[in-house]
Amino acid sequence: MERLFSIFTYILATVITTTFLLAATTGPARAEQWDSLIEQLVSDGLDRTHVEALFSRPEAQFDPSSMGHKMLRLFRIKYGSCVVRELQANLLALGYDPGPVDGFSGFRTRWAISQFQRLHGLPVDGKPSNAVRTVLANSPQRAPEGLLPPEKPETSPPPTVYPSVFTPSRLAEAQAFFLENQALLAEIETDYGIPKEIAVALLTVETRLGTFLGRKNAFITLASMAACSELSQIMPHMDGEQPDAAQRQWMLTRMGQKAEWAYRELKALIRHCEQNGLDPLAVPGSVYGAVGICQFMPTSALEWGVDGDADGAVNLFVLADALHSMANYLCDHGWEGDTSTESAQRQALYSYNHSHTYVNTIMALAAHLKANGSNS
Repeated sequence: MERLFSIFTYILATVITTTFLLAATTGPARAEQWDSLIEQLVSDGLDRTHVEALFSRPEAQFDPSSMGHKMLRLFRIKYGSCVVRELQANLLALGYDPGPVDGFSGFRTRWAISQFQRLHGLPVDGKPSNAVRTVLANSPQRAPEGLLPPEKPETSPPPTVYPSVFTPSRLAEAQAFFLENQALLAEIETDYGIPKEIAVALLTVETRLGTFLGRKNAFITLASMAACSELSQIMPHMDGEQPDAAQRQWMLTRMGQKAEWAYRELKALIRHCEQNGLDPLAVPGSVYGAVGICQFMPTSALEWGVDGDADGAVNLFVLADALHSMANYLCDHGWEGDTSTESAQRQALYSYNHSHTYVNTIMALAAHLKANGSNS
């Protein structure tokens, strides 16, 4: 019996040692979510050895949070929020008038929340916060008799600019950058006809002049979005939403569309990095994979990226390359140099980011810099 136990112990120790040595030589196991994605990339012409090496690195960890956040936003735009719906039902039960119990936070819902907040000593902002949700779920106090919502006011226009860009500190940053980079900005204006003030304003809005480049890894973000194919992968990020069968089918369709988009961007990112000597797993990006000081999606980097400093590579984290690339993009989207009309300028900026507030902010900041940028 002792001999058998010794043999068993020896075999077990050998197995454990062999497993440890194998793991040490082969590295961590590749996430299974990558397998079909790797095959798709290889079938589209990317080198198998290179692709497999990227996805086998320890930092290549599947992260469905970006897809989850995107689908949560799209879901609530289409179907409303379960949190808001719960608040509306509870407010209605206590005699408030939040309007339809539909999950959308309209004028009457915000008014009802404000009244509840006021009566319970909470900060009054009309927002469906967790604090309101908690107090409301445990409050038996009904609304005062005769509490009726006022007539709905005329819809106020959304902010014309991003206010955060026009704080004294942000304006000082933009002006200092404007003064410190006159030579490069003049080069951009001469070569592309993009005014210095517009160039600075755009980078200010996009990345705070290169000081905020995103907290995520662009490769992981895009690869994970491209590999998302099941709702179970994103449901932990859906903030308690419980879609019904029809909604789940809609989500699958939209998730498939977003995955296809992410795949195209991932493929472009790998090619862009390969062409320019960059490590894809060392490229920071936005929550949806935009990269560089000018925040290009990888397909844009391939098409409009410019080697501004003539070092043989397009690196959008280098200021000269980012500015030349940004200007090249704008010119290819309707900016016509010194002869460009304001309408054409706005259209070019809108193509960069489909938001009128975004365009207004850049134009207003450029006007401020033009009026004050020469002050040292």
